[in-house]
Amino acid sequence: MAPFQSPKNRAAILADRNAPDLNNQALVRNWNSIMTTMVSYAQNFEDVILQRALRFVGTGCYLDVGASLPDKDSVSYAFYQRGWRGICVEPQPYADAWKQLRPQDTFVNAAVGASPGETTLHVFNNIREHSTASCATAEHWSKFDQRSSQQLTVPVVTINDILGQYLKGRALNFVSIDVEGMEQEALSGFDLKKYKPWIVVVEATIPGSPTPSFEKWQPLLTTQRYTMVYFDGVNRFYLAEEMENLRQAFTLPPNVWDDYVTAKQIAQQGRIAALEGRIAALEAEIDRLRRWHPADIFRRARECLLLRQKQTF
Repeated sequence: MAPFQSPKNRAAILADRNAPDLNNQALVRNWNSIMTTMVSYAQNFEDVILQRALRFVGTGCYLDVGASLPDKDSVSYAFYQRGWRGICVEPQPYADAWKQLRPQDTFVNAAVGASPGETTLHVFNNIREHSTASCATAEHWSKFDQRSSQQLTVPVVTINDILGQYLKGRALNFVSIDVEGMEQEALSGFDLKKYKPWIVVVEATIPGSPTPSFEKWQPLLTTQRYTMVYFDGVNRFYLAEEMENLRQAFTLPPNVWDDYVTAKQIAQQGRIAALEGRIAALEAEIDRLRRWHPADIFRRARECLLLRQKQTF
């Protein structure tokens, strides 16, 4: 049985024809404050695994590198809804979207690298998530007839500089790095000994492919006493040695006991509820028309004809 089918969780409410309007995005965004079931926004359930490991943390802190939009496929948005606050880094011009949806997060509009400076961002307007500062990744996509639509010059900052300015003494519970082929550069500018995040999640395959790509950059983590504890087919999860007690949380993939529902399922249930409402209204109208006697229809038509004739004269 899938988790969203449980009668006690929010999807049971969604199926109720009298449920609130789920096209109201504010309601969807605040679901976690209404029920205990988690809403997952991440593309590959990364947030479900992180929630399992960190559910005991009341109000934590995250660093989301390559955060893209504030809600779509977001690893950190479910935590923001729980009251967590963090630092989110994205080179594409999404500052207005972040200010509107997640005003209490710190948004850094820049690329991340081994040293500060500038770089060229290859932007894919048809699939913005493919945008990259890696020439090799841009070339990789060209082999599939996907070419960047424009090149933008964007600032480059190091993770160390970001944390030095914005972390402000907070414990860093997890870091997510999704930088489309720039993982080694991002990790090279990250002092793990100094900032010691509990969990580091890094995209570990060639973009758009299941082919592993972690061999070059993984030693930057393992030599700093981080252990790979979980691979979800796309991302590798690394656990700090000091957090060994959390290892058990990474033994299984997302499952019914995690008690989650995806944001896409909520949106679909909202559309279904709206369509069911329209169907019910149409059925009521059909039923009303069926109850009309032919004589009533004839009389009503005659009244309309006489009224039109009076208006003519």
